[in-house]
Amino acid sequence: MNEKAPANKWRRACGVRARRLWRRVASDRVSVFLLGFLIGVFLAVALHVAKNRAAAAKAAVELGRPLRDYDFAYEKWLDAGGLKRVVLDPDVGRYNTSSEEKERTLESEYLRRKVHVTCLVFPESDLGAKAVHDTWGSHCNELRIYSHKLENATFGLEKISSK
Repeated sequence: MNEKAPANKWRRACGVRARRLWRRVASDRVSVFLLGFLIGVFLAVALHVAKNRAAAAKAAVELGRPLRDYDFAYEKWLDAGGLKRVVLDPDVGRYNTSSEEKERTLESEYLRRKVHVTCLVFPESDLGAKAVHDTWGSHCNELRIYSHKLENATFGLEKISSK
């Protein structure tokens, strides 16, 4: 029984010290604020991490496969065509007029030649058709604009019959 007495005394002393420390922290407003702030930051970070993991898991389920599986099909397709991807400084490509730079083919130009993209647009107004024609429509290999209400040949708007 003598051996247990010092252990119990130490436990009581630790318990007393912990209670005194808690009373001191709880009575000081700044300490209470800091403790609450740290708990809030911890919970916010934990919630953020949990939401991101849940969103990634949901996306993986929707895709039907894990997100980390990437088959590099596009890169393999470029390699099969004998092409090599190189990071270019846009200023060098834009302002350098050397013959070496002129011989390089941009990836976007290569794709425009190899992959044909036809865009079909059914606008509600002339203004909408003009906006498409003047903006993203220029990125299509062929832009076809149809409407059952409108007709304007200046930017290729063709009228179609409706039933």
